[in-house]
Amino acid sequence: MAKIVVLGAGTGGMPAAYEIKHLLGQEHQVLMVNERENFRFIPSNPWVAVGWREPDAISIPIAKHLAKKHIDFICAFVTKIDADNNQLITAEHDVIDYDYLVIASDSNWHLIQFLGHIQSTLLSRCALLNMHCPVKIISMHSLLIQSLY
Repeated sequence: MAKIVVLGAGTGGMPAAYEIKHLLGQEHQVLMVNERENFRFIPSNPWVAVGWREPDAISIPIAKHLAKKHIDFICAFVTKIDADNNQLITAEHDVIDYDYLVIASDSNWHLIQFLGHIQSTLLSRCALLNMHCPVKIISMHSLLIQSLY
């Protein structure tokens, strides 16, 4: 059984976690890690600003929706990726182990500080999903499946 961690629960990370779980099934663990407990649909922020929507109308609790698909969730701010040991380190100094890592950052995420630390070992076990540098999810899934089987 492999443990696949999806870092970031935005418009890249949520569908990536759902698709990975769908393709790999119950045999493998999928874990979402995000610094906030709620997913907020950012493109709707202007509607909130002008009073057309309430903030609660454009956000959903992440854990509740992931649990329906048997995807685990940890709300934590990741401060370090330890590629040599396949671990994420959180602001509270908790350690999250992984076999495969999907970094699904948004444009405001602190990914830049990690890029200097990412080595070829991480890149062979990691897919980067970012709205400014899109990766076709199905291609990433194909690589994951090939690695697992």
